[in-house]
Amino acid sequence: MLRVLLCLLCAAAAMAAGAEPVAMIVHLPAEARITHGSTTTKGRLLQKLEPNDRVQAVGGDVGIVLIEGGKRFLLAAGQSGIVSAVGIAGARQIAALRAPGLEARTKIGNERGGVNFARPLGDATELVDFPGYYLSGNRKFKWDSGFFQTAKPASYRFSLYDRIGNLLWSTQTTELEAQCPVSVPLPESGPDGFPRLYLWRLDPYKADGTPLGKANEVKGRWGLFSYLTPAQASDLGAQEKQLQNKIKANPDDLDLYVKLADKYLEYGIPMKAINPLLIRRNALADRRNGPEWKQVENALAQVYRQIGRVAIYFAGFHLDADREGSNDGGAVPAQKGTFVSRPLGDAADLQQNFSGWLPYGTSKFSWHRKRGEADLFQTNRNDPSTRPVKYRFTLFDGPGNMLWSGESPTDEIDVPDLHLVSQKPYLWRIDPYKQDGSPLGSNGGGKPKWGIVTFLKPDEAAALASAVADRQKAVDADPSDKSLRAMLAYTYSERGVPMAAIVELIKMEDPSAASAMEQVYSDTGSLAVFFAGFDVKEDRPKEDGT
Repeated sequence: MLRVLLCLLCAAAAMAAGAEPVAMIVHLPAEARITHGSTTTKGRLLQKLEPNDRVQAVGGDVGIVLIEGGKRFLLAAGQSGIVSAVGIAGARQIAALRAPGLEARTKIGNERGGVNFARPLGDATELVDFPGYYLSGNRKFKWDSGFFQTAKPASYRFSLYDRIGNLLWSTQTTELEAQCPVSVPLPESGPDGFPRLYLWRLDPYKADGTPLGKANEVKGRWGLFSYLTPAQASDLGAQEKQLQNKIKANPDDLDLYVKLADKYLEYGIPMKAINPLLIRRNALADRRNGPEWKQVENALAQVYRQIGRVAIYFAGFHLDADREGSNDGGAVPAQKGTFVSRPLGDAADLQQNFSGWLPYGTSKFSWHRKRGEADLFQTNRNDPSTRPVKYRFTLFDGPGNMLWSGESPTDEIDVPDLHLVSQKPYLWRIDPYKQDGSPLGSNGGGKPKWGIVTFLKPDEAAALASAVADRQKAVDADPSDKSLRAMLAYTYSERGVPMAAIVELIKMEDPSAASAMEQVYSDTGSLAVFFAGFDVKEDRPKEDGT
């Protein structure tokens, strides 16, 4: 019985210019090694292969299918085969797919393989009139239009998160400030008395309401804040002044900058810890990527890691995969003043038996569950203490631009015209709240859910139905052949409906499908990879400053 993995795009480094893949791996119970030119990499389920690629089966048979025609080949364990458009030299041909040949994606040779990330938001930014913290009671946040140097935004969306990633509040405005209502709980300290940390994010929009950024570019800014009492601020000021005087006398002593950053962390205000490190790094512009530059980068990474997953992701540092468990509604206590948050986990169905797409022009979104159906947030509907009393529904594009966010007291919401594009995946996220406005879940852990939705026009929906009909029929006729379900998932993914592809991969109930799911998320965008808990590659400023 074949075990299958979903189709992975070849890495850009392993693609010759203009070359088109002709085959892909559909059975990988053990390991395969792929040699492309002089480069050898570990193969993954449904990885695409080019002519002259050499495939070595290690520890088990490897199944390969031709993209055009559907011919299948089995490479025996310990053997090697050479890929061509008409077959796999060295492999044994087996029964062809019971459905037409795979559709080749156009221009695939020009696409970046592996995880295709948009650029991150970059290092944390300071708001206007912000000394690195706010005094108790502040609810007004100000920014400068100069945050976005390439163009002046027509409007902004200002959002607040807690340090583990719960979306607490969001508002859109044409002004350069936002006032968070008192109805939104913002505890200034935790049970241990240590200052609570919050993250803000600012998304800019053009006059037509679309994101200011282009293509995969995310133009948003972000930063941090926490609250100090007047007494705490006074004590900090005295110690801060002593270290700043030492730095003034010894501006090249990196240890002093680190000590000042540590002092700020001791007071629970990491934004001020980041600033002296950024100042020192900027002073090293002529020695970019030199030893001291790397020391500063390492120090910045440590600060962001103390803050949490969201800060690491926003800043563009490497974030390890965390697939052992997802957010179950409870934060895990870590060091003083911090919590270790979990990823949101795999994408969820917006509704039961959700097809992964909605008609183009849909303006009402519903996550209603009928009586007897599992609740989206796994809560007891008859228990007021666990049932959400309101929700925040948010839409993102694949790269991570926040397109819209709104609250609803019911399990449906109307969304304005956002100029969305058909056949392009978008991400939705729903944050549930308790009666007091705090995130649902123990220890403030939250229970947000997310998923992927594509909007199709009538002709696009008809084309999708036609493309998957034969594959679905083949799956129904031979459910034991997991390669057929993988091909069905592949077809959904290639047609721009990744949510349906993920559902099919989950149905495989095979651990080997994990790498295929990672690629589906990767093709959707970096935010999906982050939500799902897969490995996020580092993307920091390069030598040219980009």
